[in-house]
Amino acid sequence: MLCAPILQRGELSGVLYLEHPAVAGAFSPERVELLGLLSTQAAISIQNARLYASLATEVAEHHRVETELRQTEAKYRDIFDHAAEGIFRTGRDGRLLMANPALARIMGYASPDALLGDYPTLIGDAFIGADLKAELLIRIARDGVIRNFEFIARRRDGSVVELLIGAHIIRDDAGQVLYYEGILQDISERKRLEATTGLDPAYLELELTESASMSDPQKNIELMYRLKALGIGLAIDDFGTAYSNMYYLKSFPVNKLKLDGSFIREIASDARNLAIVDAIISLAHRLGLSVVAEMAENECQVVLLATRGCDQIQGNYFSPALDAAVCAALLKSGRVPLPEALEARRVLS
Repeated sequence: MLCAPILQRGELSGVLYLEHPAVAGAFSPERVELLGLLSTQAAISIQNARLYASLATEVAEHHRVETELRQTEAKYRDIFDHAAEGIFRTGRDGRLLMANPALARIMGYASPDALLGDYPTLIGDAFIGADLKAELLIRIARDGVIRNFEFIARRRDGSVVELLIGAHIIRDDAGQVLYYEGILQDISERKRLEATTGLDPAYLELELTESASMSDPQKNIELMYRLKALGIGLAIDDFGTAYSNMYYLKSFPVNKLKLDGSFIREIASDARNLAIVDAIISLAHRLGLSVVAEMAENECQVVLLATRGCDQIQGNYFSPALDAAVCAALLKSGRVPLPEALEARRVLS
């Protein structure tokens, strides 16, 4: 075996191995230098191709990230503009920096711009009651967040409105306060209902069928938020029997999903039904919702549902439908007996 050096600019840059003497003799020093030059150019071309591929990948990734950011911003803007609750941001000095249309309506204004022009500081100008105002400011400064704080404010026309506020502090990396963000709900109607009926709306739950909820999602979402603002609980009934749009499902202000009985009926005999029930329970819990299973008829169904994390179970296993008086008596009699397998788990836990 013979070898020939590959020279570039008079320096050795590689070695060409030649196994046959006849072939080796055909390579003059000029040809060897030319071959070395060509190999160097090829290496540069490969390196440039890799660089261009890397740049193309970075450009594509940057475009993907920008697209996702624009989509997220559009979704946030849609929620911001159409929310039933007032959304706001204030500076460290309490100056109102941002308000959505709902907040403007709550305070009696036609637009956020009109509200911002009249209420330089939301808390300072709208609050009625110096003690409550001081308590709110102390608590948010101490805890960094405040939840379900009730107060009374004055609207543009001088009338008063009862409000529920939740807010938190946004800080920079150094821990300094940048601004405050929060949500404001008009609870005047809720308070009026409590006063006239004596019933806390939290004890009332409305069940909305899945098909009806999806018929006009945007309109129904607005209605749901108005009901939610009154303190009324909402549940999607017969879930799984109609076409479910997951985007709207996460936007619905509901507390519960009620699994349709058609899934429960064959849960012990059909592995596919059990898989669907597992998936719905997992999805609901990830969305912060509880799950109610309907039409549980036997012990096996109850045990399967309970062991898979179903929050509530109803059906003839516990009791058939009853009139109000008999139902009240059943509830007063104490806890309904559980299947032995579940009772043992409860005792052990």
